[in-house]
Amino acid sequence: MRNAKHPMRVELNPRVSSLGKASPSFFCILVLLSICQLSQSVVGFGVSSVVGTFSQRSNTNHFAADGDSIANGADSPLRLISFDLDDTLFPTTEVVRAANMKMLEALKERGCGEVALPDYLATTKTIRRGLESPSTYQGLRKMALKQTFLNAGIENDKLDEWANECYQAWEEERHAAAERYLFEDAIETLQTLKATYPDVALVAITNGAGDPLQMKETLAPYFDFTVSGEMDAVFPHRKPHNFIYEYTLQQYQEKIGAVEDFVPATGGWVHVGDCLANDVGASSRCGAQAIWFCHLDDEMEGDQETIQQMGALRLVESKDTAQTPEWSTATPEEVAARKKQIEDGKKYVSASIHRLSELPDAVKSVLTTKRPALQD
Repeated sequence: MRNAKHPMRVELNPRVSSLGKASPSFFCILVLLSICQLSQSVVGFGVSSVVGTFSQRSNTNHFAADGDSIANGADSPLRLISFDLDDTLFPTTEVVRAANMKMLEALKERGCGEVALPDYLATTKTIRRGLESPSTYQGLRKMALKQTFLNAGIENDKLDEWANECYQAWEEERHAAAERYLFEDAIETLQTLKATYPDVALVAITNGAGDPLQMKETLAPYFDFTVSGEMDAVFPHRKPHNFIYEYTLQQYQEKIGAVEDFVPATGGWVHVGDCLANDVGASSRCGAQAIWFCHLDDEMEGDQETIQQMGALRLVESKDTAQTPEWSTATPEEVAARKKQIEDGKKYVSASIHRLSELPDAVKSVLTTKRPALQD
């Protein structure tokens, strides 16, 4: 629906306006030239060149002039909407806490007794600091589980099996808790997007173990596939590394099918996430229109720019070591680097939302505006 205060107005170039007086032969020539140009573009856009187009930038609008057409999904260049999961579709802290409690129950059932969560987390951080090479979160968690058994004086040939079982209990509860704690407007938002853009793929891009396809009662019907930083094909190139996004685009081409007019840099791809570093800055570098889910207090007021600045400041402050979530294994050096990445990410916000229910309007907005220019 158009804004009543600001009705859409399309200004035509005088030369274009005068075409109505041109002869039929002129139109034939014009059509032939357009067909030739289109043919060259399509031939040059083979599947082998797809990855090369991901990081291209364009400030040219290739969108329909009719705002209502775009609002209804018609003539839209949009082909892909990707979502972060943690703190975008559900709250990470509550979900991980529930999963950790289930994991501790599994440890107790296998003879570990009462294991305090801080002790387990301390074991995890100690192991990580001693690693010579990076580990997946799953691998690190399993190593910590096995060490927890050893710390309890339990040593037998079933430790690896028990560690795997405890991890599975953790992962299953993570998905179950994500469904319980799902943001209240998540499903309605996904339904609206699917109805508005029925041919658009919805994809999850996450660093962690979450997978909407495992959430059968809530998210699974809306998502086409998931890319995780835990996957062998991706690790260790988690967000904010470009590779996880480039791999997602490759998977889109393979799973959904090559689409000749899919050009991410001209509005074909929108990414939604809560982290200015991992989601906004990183996806934007790879060609996405980045929508920032800025978690703010309800009482915060001000214009859009002020709200964005306040939200970004809070995110930077929340990454301070003293406020790092209890389950995080991030080092102080990683926290410091993240602060700079968050600050840089503010430059590439195409739109920001306070609640998921605002997302459909934000998507329409970015489809009709120029993307932020990439800065070195």
